[in-house]
This record gives sequence, structure tokens and C-alpha cells, in this order.
Amino acid sequence: MAVLGSIVSGLYRGNVTGAVDGLVSAEEAGQIGESLGSVDAITAGLSPAVAAAVSNAVNQSFVDALNIGFVAAAGFVALALAVAAALIPWRMRATQAELWNADDGVEPEEDRSGEDASSEDAAPGIA
Repeated sequence: MAVLGSIVSGLYRGNVTGAVDGLVSAEEAGQIGESLGSVDAITAGLSPAVAAAVSNAVNQSFVDALNIGFVAAAGFVALALAVAAALIPWRMRATQAELWNADDGVEPEEDRSGEDASSEDAAPGIA
């Protein structure tokens, strides 16, 4: 999770400083890159047209970074799913095959008491 946050933060910071270049000073662009919350304070002193352009650029940079973060998260999930699908069933099948071969391919039916249900002493369904 922290990796995804770092990816999104780095992408946002890289995109937003270029997007607001020329609209605000380099110092203000750095502040916007560090904190999305600083946009309101910075745009308060700008003309309405420039403030709207800065807000739109910041919003677009944030959304673009989040979209890439979501795609990266989906990639991590797909990778985990592929690893699980590739490893877990094969390991389970190998273990099951070993147990099956150890029993000569015959699995005894057990009742709830754990005893062999094919026993002549036990009535069906009675422990």
C-alpha cells in the first residue's frame, strides 16, 4: 500500500509542477506539488481565470496520478492471483497425490466419530 502511495505521490508531484509552470511562481508550484491542500491558499491571490486554470491543472494531475495508481494496484492484484493460481493448486495436488498413493488409492469413508464407516460393528450414522 505504501508503494502505491509513493507512486501516486511521485507522479502527482512530477505532473503538477509542469502543469502549473508559468501560471504560478516556482516556489508556489513546489508548494502545490508537496500538498494538494495548499492550492486554495495559493489560488486565493490569483485572478479568477488563472485560479481556475491552476485548479484544473492540479485536479487533472491528481486524477492522472490516481488512475496510474489504480492500474498499478490492479497489476499487483493480477500478479498475486497468477502466483496463487500457479503455485497453490499444484502444491495441493502434489500433496493430495502423495496421500492418495500412500493409501493405495482407497479413501476410507469416515463417520463423525472418525472411525471407519465400513466397520461391521458400527451401524450407519451411529457413532
